[in-house]
Amino acid sequence: MVLNSFEMTNPDEDPRWLHSDTDLISGLGVVYNVNYLGSVEVLCSMKTLDFDNRTRVARDSIRLVCSAVGVHLRERHKPEASSASQAMIAAQANLTYSHIPIQLTISTEALVLKRTNDSQVLYSHRMEGISFASAGEHDTKDYIAYVAKDNMNKRACHVLLCKENESLDVITTIG
Repeated sequence: MVLNSFEMTNPDEDPRWLHSDTDLISGLGVVYNVNYLGSVEVLCSMKTLDFDNRTRVARDSIRLVCSAVGVHLRERHKPEASSASQAMIAAQANLTYSHIPIQLTISTEALVLKRTNDSQVLYSHRMEGISFASAGEHDTKDYIAYVAKDNMNKRACHVLLCKENESLDVITTIG
């Protein structure tokens, strides 16, 4: 319950909230159908970066993965080629599961990425291992990226293509 102007309101009735608490806490989670495009190794701890640089990691990863899979994006500005940005992410994308339709399940426990055709789990990232998530901007507005540690404590920024105009809902649900 949330106290609002001396009134008690139910968060499940809040128009800003996308899903009921029961959906997220039940273990079943909320499911989105998206396409997995790839990932980029993150070379530094996200804890050491300010918000702007965390956002840059996510957006540079989206652009790098899109370029690697052949998605042509308009250049809005010349990307900075500073040693700082080069030190944050790897130069090449991992395209192991590229262009695979997946079900992204978001719960309070984890983000789980399953192949749509056979329900094979490709990735399962516990929430405490996810350090940042962001939607793209302008010509990448339907993309999201999130940074998570794997079982070997390696960080990667995973890039997903959402249905048109759904990326904000996905990011809000993760948050």
